[in-house]
Amino acid sequence: MATTKFISERNLRFLLYEVFDLESLADHPYYQEYNRKMFDMVLEQMVAIQKGLEKKRSRSETQFYNGKFHAFRFFFSYELPKIHGLAPRLTDSDRVTVEMQPELFND
Repeated sequence: MATTKFISERNLRFLLYEVFDLESLADHPYYQEYNRKMFDMVLEQMVAIQKGLEKKRSRSETQFYNGKFHAFRFFFSYELPKIHGLAPRLTDSDRVTVEMQPELFND
């Protein structure tokens, strides 16, 4: 599988963190287990996979990197798009999910 580097890692980090404010995604309960360190680890893995696919490898190594690549494709195709439905909630000034008092859940 031939890969093409479309954007530098530095520019990608700038877009994700400074332009799109990726870290704010972790403010939503659905993504609360994510943080900048986790996002950075994903980016580092993507770069490693790209480098792995660019080199001549054995058949089993190529399959390994292709498997990793397809796992990322799944994440970006099925998991990440869920933020589009959450975007209005995340950008709304109504803080109903964070202002609810725990006592209101008691019987």
